[in-house]
Amino acid sequence: MSAELMRLKAKDLVEECRRLGLKTAGKKAELVERILAARAKTTSTAKRPFEATTTNGHSNGSNKRSKSSDDGWTAELTTLFHAYEDQDNAGYISEDGILALCEHIGVDAQHPVMLALSFHMTAQTMGEFTKDEFVAGMKALECHSIEDLKAKMSVLTSQLKGDAAFFAKVYAFTFGFAKEKDQKSLAVDSALALWEILFPDRFQLLPDWLAFVKEHHKNAISKDVWTQTLEFTTQVKADLSNYDENSAWPVLIDDFVAHMHDAKKTK
Repeated sequence: MSAELMRLKAKDLVEECRRLGLKTAGKKAELVERILAARAKTTSTAKRPFEATTTNGHSNGSNKRSKSSDDGWTAELTTLFHAYEDQDNAGYISEDGILALCEHIGVDAQHPVMLALSFHMTAQTMGEFTKDEFVAGMKALECHSIEDLKAKMSVLTSQLKGDAAFFAKVYAFTFGFAKEKDQKSLAVDSALALWEILFPDRFQLLPDWLAFVKEHHKNAISKDVWTQTLEFTTQVKADLSNYDENSAWPVLIDDFVAHMHDAKKTK
């Protein structure tokens, strides 16, 4: 149904919105979402009397109504999912769909908040969302529409910046999310790109760290190195004065600190 609507011209979508008594302003994808949501609501309303009663005509009680309400939310979000679904790969929002979603919620695809969104969706693979992931994530964020999700982005962005525990959860999630599923470690190029996205406001030595890893470390990044890199950014001062080389830091971090000390001596 969503693919059929996306093929319509904007003026035809506007006419359909008028027919349904909906607002006609907005981008094409917003008009499609509005129409799909209205149709889903109509279908849900038509079914509700039968879902709310038993075979003898008596009410099934609050649990049944709650289930009906939740089912309506699922249907609503499933309809929304279809607006971004890959037409060649049913059941998935792929790269083009994610880029369209980012445009509609006003977020750059490389912004760290997209990792927070993927965390809430418990996404398993970078660059795609399954239908179940999308629906569950929207529910976890208490979103019914793209407008709801757009408003939630500023909340997640603030949470990433101000809540160290939440940032740590998103950071830990990102390792498994970004690595190849048949590998235990994360490709070094992927790790470098993700550190550049996640650490700009958290790690004063980030440019030096990225340059050092790029030049001196050709192997994949283990989970231990990934995890302790975050600990290094939070526990060690920018001048490295409180770094304890006798602590159980990974060799890569030990080597980086030694490199920074040597560089300081040669200045």
